[in-house]
Order: sequence, then C-alpha cells, then structure tokens
Amino acid sequence: MGELISPLKLSIAKFQSRRSAERPVVIAKRSDGGLLLSTPLGEQLLNENPGIVKFFLNARTTKAAAANFGDFQIERMDGSSDHHRGLWKLTIHQQHFFVKESISSLSFNAALQFNALLAVDSMGHPQVAAIRPYLAFSTRRTSFVVVDYADIPSSWSGQMPYIARWALDYVYSQVKNIFNISDIGLAANYYYDSKSSRAVVLDPCVSASLFPDAPYDGVEGVWKITKEFENRGAFRIVESGAPQPAQSRLSA
Repeated sequence: MGELISPLKLSIAKFQSRRSAERPVVIAKRSDGGLLLSTPLGEQLLNENPGIVKFFLNARTTKAAAANFGDFQIERMDGSSDHHRGLWKLTIHQQHFFVKESISSLSFNAALQFNALLAVDSMGHPQVAAIRPYLAFSTRRTSFVVVDYADIPSSWSGQMPYIARWALDYVYSQVKNIFNISDIGLAANYYYDSKSSRAVVLDPCVSASLFPDAPYDGVEGVWKITKEFENRGAFRIVESGAPQPAQSRLSA
C-alpha cells in the first residue's frame, strides 16, 4: 500500500509542478540587527538612491506630516492602529511608493506581507495581480514593507465584475491552502483595476499558525517563514548583495 499524501502536500506538489524553473528572486541580507528582503528592483532602488533610508528615518523620527529633500518627498498618512505603527506615501523621482510600519509580532509583521504578495502573484492568474513589493525589513521591535502606491478611487466599494470576483476567490483558496495567506478577500485589502481588468491584492496576511515552531522573534521568525515560502515555491532566495536583473512581472 502506497504512502498517503496529505491534501497540503498534494496542493504544493501540483503548484510547484506548473511553475517555471526560473522563480522570482528575493535577495536576503541578514545581520544581528535585522533582516532585509528585497526584489531586484528594490535593491536597485536603494543603490540608485543612497540617501533615501536616512531621509525616511529622519521623517519618521520627527513625526513630520510632510517633508522634502531634493527628489525625495514623504507624506504621513492616516490609518495607524494597534498593529500598524505608521503609514507613509513616499515619492522618489516622481515615482510613488507606500510604506507601512507594523509591530514585529509574526501575526502582524509587515515583512511577511512582502512574502505574501510574491506568493499571490506566483499563482499566475491572468485576472489577479499583487501590488508590486520592493523591500521589507524586520527587527526584534518593528517591521516595514515598501510597495507601489495604489491611487484607489474614494468611490471604491468592493464591487467588481463577477469573473474578477470568481478569480480572486479562486486565488484566495489556493494561497490560503498552500501558504496560509488570509485577508485578501476583504474589500479593504484589494481593489479592481478597470484599466487592466484585474483584481489587485494590496495587504495579504500570513498566519503564523502555519509555523507553530517558528521563533516569536521578528528576525529569526520571519527568516524561517521566508525559507518555508521558498520551499513551497513562491520564490528563490539569494543570500547575497550581488546585483540581480532588475525585472519583475508583478504589477498593479
């Protein structure tokens, strides 16, 4: 009698079998102080704008409502909560980004949103996209994620064509099973892009219950879960600072 295969292992096997050999790249830099995750585009963004981190941290420390420095602009946004410590609109050379700071708890770690967005996109559904992530950083006390800024119409109510709703529900069921990702079905966490006729996922959540033995620490815990995402086929990790091709198929 053959070995029984769990539904989860079967789902992962089917998912990995339809993925191409060349998976998206995640560049990981680990240190005692934190974990930095980036896409090739994110690493390029840091390399081409060496003053941006200092500019952002200064604006964050001074709690400025808005600040400007050359081609960098930042605007603090409303929406902080018990889990989200701060939200900002960051502009670099007229390109807009959204920055979120969250607590370091694995249940609400912003760095895990980076993993989840890549995993949603890795499903490859033509009618469901993920907002493009660039960078994520986690320490023992706090966590950040940087993604494209989505200019969502104030009239957005969660309504969209049936076929897009069906596609989003289908992707949701898949990533929930394989990666334990939740919340993408909530209207506040996606929007419908009428130009591309796609549902765009903004703020997926990774449930740490999938990793009961993961350290609670916001550095080692995120790293362990990130490695598990790699094992399940979401992306390929490169532990190196070497430049990678600046290409990504994520879009919004």
